[in-house]
Amino acid sequence: MVWFGVLAVLCLLVGAAAVRFRRAYRRLVDAPVTPRPQHEELSLYEVAFLHGQGWRVVLTALSAMMLGGRLTAYGKEVTITDPVPRDEVEADVIKVIGLAPRRRVWDRMHRLGESASVDAVGDRLAGQGLVGSPTRCRAADAAFTNLLVWLWCTVVFALVAAVFAALGDRAALIALAVAVPALAGGFLAQRHSEKWDPGVTEAGRRAMVPDRNRDGDRLVPRTNDALSSYDVRCLERVVYDGVLTGSLDRLHDALIAPPETWDDPPGLGGL
Repeated sequence: MVWFGVLAVLCLLVGAAAVRFRRAYRRLVDAPVTPRPQHEELSLYEVAFLHGQGWRVVLTALSAMMLGGRLTAYGKEVTITDPVPRDEVEADVIKVIGLAPRRRVWDRMHRLGESASVDAVGDRLAGQGLVGSPTRCRAADAAFTNLLVWLWCTVVFALVAAVFAALGDRAALIALAVAVPALAGGFLAQRHSEKWDPGVTEAGRRAMVPDRNRDGDRLVPRTNDALSSYDVRCLERVVYDGVLTGSLDRLHDALIAPPETWDDPPGLGGL
């Protein structure tokens, strides 16, 4: 009875995980695409997402807020001085960082990069066939990982059952005969799992080619604040290259995590 109980639970879990993964996979690959109108300009955050995914969108929002005088950085401390967001991404930045002076902002960058507003930018581009949908890709990744966990648990169960079956346990032999098809179905369900790509598509790469002004500078889409030409060039480096320079040097220093150090208590002779 133990064999059949374990078998029933594992087969149900593998089956549920396989169905969940196939649904997530189909939602990803069959997502409807509406081509972007040819002359529609990309927004500031859309350009940033195309060039660096969600992380670049967060850097762009933080940089634009600092250049607009609504955020300051000194040492490793970041302070939001204007709590009124100009858009949804800034609203999430203010919510995650808070209004008090914040140290260790680098620990919150991953959370910001997967916030609802940043995902909305990526999903909007995905709906136009320019990138892979970040939310659908993460859902497929999670479903795939869940399926693999239960598949390998069942593999272990099948190996143990095979040992007992070889020793003459008929119940283990029957359980093994049922586990093998369940394993085959589970591994078949996760086929094509390597196919999806959350990155930029061919259409997205064509959209990434920046317009340039007469001086050859890459154009930055409209921001929430009126910026000087120098600050616009600083923001350009962030959007297209992910580099914080010039007016953004202090923000760069505040976002860089310090290197890991080893504690070497006295009297232990080091490491």
